[in-house]
Amino acid sequence: MDGNSGTPFGSSGPGTNSATASWIQCNHTYDFQGKMGGVVKCSRRVTATCPLATATPTSPPQPTDTPVPTLPPGSTCQIAAVAASDGQYADRIYVSWTVLNGTEAQRIDVYQGTTYLTSQSATDPGQWHFTHQNLTCPVTNIYNIYCWKNNNLYGRGSDMGSTLCPTPTGNPPTGGPTSMPRISSTPTPTSRWPSPTPPVAYGAWFQSQDGDVHAQEGISDPLPQVPPKVFSLDGDGQFPGVVSYGTSAYFGGLDSEVSSWGWLARTRFVLRNFHFYYSFLEQSLNANFNGGMPSGDGVYFADGDQTIAGGWELAGGKRIIILVDGNVGITGNILVPYGSSLVLIASGNINFGNNVSQAQGIFLADKKITTGSGSAAFAGEGSFVAGQEIDLGRRFGDIRDRLTPVEKFLFRPDIIINSLRDLWSTSHVWEELAP
Repeated sequence: MDGNSGTPFGSSGPGTNSATASWIQCNHTYDFQGKMGGVVKCSRRVTATCPLATATPTSPPQPTDTPVPTLPPGSTCQIAAVAASDGQYADRIYVSWTVLNGTEAQRIDVYQGTTYLTSQSATDPGQWHFTHQNLTCPVTNIYNIYCWKNNNLYGRGSDMGSTLCPTPTGNPPTGGPTSMPRISSTPTPTSRWPSPTPPVAYGAWFQSQDGDVHAQEGISDPLPQVPPKVFSLDGDGQFPGVVSYGTSAYFGGLDSEVSSWGWLARTRFVLRNFHFYYSFLEQSLNANFNGGMPSGDGVYFADGDQTIAGGWELAGGKRIIILVDGNVGITGNILVPYGSSLVLIASGNINFGNNVSQAQGIFLADKKITTGSGSAAFAGEGSFVAGQEIDLGRRFGDIRDRLTPVEKFLFRPDIIINSLRDLWSTSHVWEELAP
């Protein structure tokens, strides 16, 4: 039996014969003839078919920052206003976001950190959401939302959310077993908005400009979904401050930056406390402090808690140092003009009232510095140093938390220069981290 290639197959004798041709190619046609004694007894034309390709499932592409093709304005979707519920449900976290310029050719991916969760088609602009269910308590997750077109990443956003752990309330009855109260919530939808609409959690944040920022333990400041997503802004000299920490630093999603230069260091500061400054300045104490604004230059001292009531506005050229062996409460704004200096040192806490919107000077506390829990914006200028922690508790409570820092700190080197500069020589050990 021969094929049109001229290659013989061979024969196994009378009866039904078969052969296999290893040289046949798919999508080709061949003429086969059967001969006996050199005489053609039969022939057939055969077309070899190709096997069907088997599709192999693939995972969504991982996000990348490589350059992507330029598309016409408005043809690529952007992600905005990502908000994950924070302590609202015991077993789920509700994530919402806004799609801008959505088209049918685009896809939205939802990730928990780097773990893929689900995908949705960005068919049109609007608000979307995803409910991450069956979670344990407590749990805190970072959710990343990505917008793809032709497997190229064009938009993204992120937010941190957490579950709420139930706590017992009231006094349990005696004489029998007690159970933990259950937290119930209205079932949430798994499709598009708006029925029903869950509460949106807006996370407040803070920002610094020009000066250095340090935390003996960690810094956590989830930046919003609006540019520039930068923790430390450049100052007048077009440079930011150095941000340093002891254990950890977190500034939000993948596109958040510590500063324009990426200056981030792990450091260990040797902090000087109230008693160091008291010993250093003891020979210069010339008056007692009672909460009122001193009328002249000098070093003032108070033994016990003090309240600075009303508003202070130092005159030009004033240089005042106040030491308080106790806590200090501040209920009004403190303004220090250029050319003047105010240093406030406390062995306890320094607490700013909820209505204080401006605080200028150098504030040192052995324990805590708190900015209150009001909704008024707080602008701090100078230096704020606490031996334990700085508690930033303010929140606008509305959409402004996604757009504007509720607390902002601006470095004022003039206050240090105009003060007693021998106070500020410090010793520390630091380790630079590559940007």
